[in-house]
Amino acid sequence: MRRIITIILLVFTVILNAQDNSEKAKEWLNTLNSDKIITEYYNNYKNKILKGTHLVFDDYDLDITDTTTLKTYKEALNKNFKFYIQEAKDRTLLIYSNYDMERLDKFINLAKSELDFNKVLVETNFAKILETIIEEHSEYIVHDIPFIVRKIKALSQPLRLRLIIDNDTIVNISKTDLNLVLVTTNQKYKQIQILNRVTSVIEVPKDLKYEEMEYVILTYNNEQYPFLENHYENLPKELRAVMNEEVKELHNPLAKSCFENLLYWEIRIDNDPNTNPDYELIKRPGENNKGLISFKTRSTSFGRIN
Repeated sequence: MRRIITIILLVFTVILNAQDNSEKAKEWLNTLNSDKIITEYYNNYKNKILKGTHLVFDDYDLDITDTTTLKTYKEALNKNFKFYIQEAKDRTLLIYSNYDMERLDKFINLAKSELDFNKVLVETNFAKILETIIEEHSEYIVHDIPFIVRKIKALSQPLRLRLIIDNDTIVNISKTDLNLVLVTTNQKYKQIQILNRVTSVIEVPKDLKYEEMEYVILTYNNEQYPFLENHYENLPKELRAVMNEEVKELHNPLAKSCFENLLYWEIRIDNDPNTNPDYELIKRPGENNKGLISFKTRSTSFGRIN
């Protein structure tokens, strides 16, 4: 009994110390006015990107005189940078919360007494910490811009199917027997063909709700495969309970964003599954598969193995 009480007291001591360190870290960062430093740096970074907007629009054949397109681009960029700013603030606090209180007190005193602000940033490790976070975010931002542009173009262009069979892109889908039929809970559209095999355009009725979509039947070589199921429904309920709407969509290839924010769906058919670069990620343990059909979006493959 005495041992249990000792363990409980130790646990509470650790928790209280962690809380004290976190409060002291907040005091230090407030003294430094770190929120302002972080926000100003990221806003300057964002403004440099915005100055090159005409180059981005030229590269992706977007009309910079279209005020709606320009506004959408700026709003998306602002949203992403708002996320990065908050994450930089949170991570900075977390890092300093692991410092002991005596060291944090020294930082606070230094910030109050030292006239050379750059010296404060260096000697308290703030400059190095922020530099590391910024370097990581810079890699993400490089990929954000093409993704934002594709979403903008998807608003004005129809969703299309990109079909790849054994590493060859099929230009004329009508020369194959591939077809896509959407199964829904809507009595008006129990099963509906959504692929125009001549134009490769994918289209669903405007009065069909996304939550009514169940899965797609993919037909190929006279075989039918239930495809594009909502993976979210197959996850453990404990995991589903803590997911936000954005994360839920990542597990559902029939989510609204997969229709409205994408330029194309990519369906890849490999008669030799080993030629598919994502095969190791999506194959089921112990199965000897003769072929692989996979649907790729957001750089993630949702596979149906046959």
